[in-house]
This record gives sequence, C-alpha cells and structure tokens, in this order.
Amino acid sequence: MSENVIFVDLDRCTGCHACEIACKAENEGKQYVDVAQWGPDTLGGEMRTFHVPLMSGPSDDCRERLASGIDTPCMTVCPTRALRVTAIDADDDSEQGVLYKSGG
Repeated sequence: MSENVIFVDLDRCTGCHACEIACKAENEGKQYVDVAQWGPDTLGGEMRTFHVPLMSGPSDDCRERLASGIDTPCMTVCPTRALRVTAIDADDDSEQGVLYKSGG
C-alpha cells in the first residue's frame, strides 16, 4: 500500500520563502511551512548552503489535496518545483526528503 507525501528536493530549494507566503495566505494567517537555512558549511570539499522547508503539518484542505495527489499551494508557487507530491510505500521507513506523510 502506498501513501502520498510532500517531498522536497534540497538541491532545488533556493530559500525564496514563496511556500511560506502561499501557506500563510491559503490558511488565513496560520503558517504550516517554515524555511530554515543550514550552512554555509563545507560539504564534500565545497562550500554549500541548504534551505530546508519544514512542515508542522498541513491544513485540513491540504491533507485532502495530498491524499488525492493534488498539489498544495506551497507546491504550486515553488519556482523551482522543489516541492512535489510523491507516492511511497507506506511500509518504507525512509524519511529522506519527506516533509509530510498523508497518513501521519
């Protein structure tokens, strides 16, 4: 059995905060996404900075969209398509890149 998750591609996220703004606008001032910055730090011999969208949990409307495989507002506005709905095996315990699982 699979479930839909919000997946973030850390190589694509530029830290523009558009997802934060869209989330807040969609949810009448309540914000479920915050973009954190990690770095700059040396990784693999090069200086890197990562921006990581962190989700405290989507609104009820976004949960319904996610369960149906429909993009949420944060995904729609992302200029680099760093956020996307992806189906994964519900038994997969890997959390790499997963912002939010629809089942939990």
